[in-house]
Amino acid sequence: MIAFFLFYPESSLLILGILQNSPDFLLMYRILSRKREL
Repeated sequence: MIAFFLFYPESSLLILGILQNSPDFLLMYRILSRKREL
């Protein structure tokens, strides 16, 4: 599980957002996606 968080930070944040059902997890995921594109 720890390795999953280290190698897939975007996916782990997305999963954590879904589990916590937080309203701003999509925003965090979009920011990470933009950083990856840059």
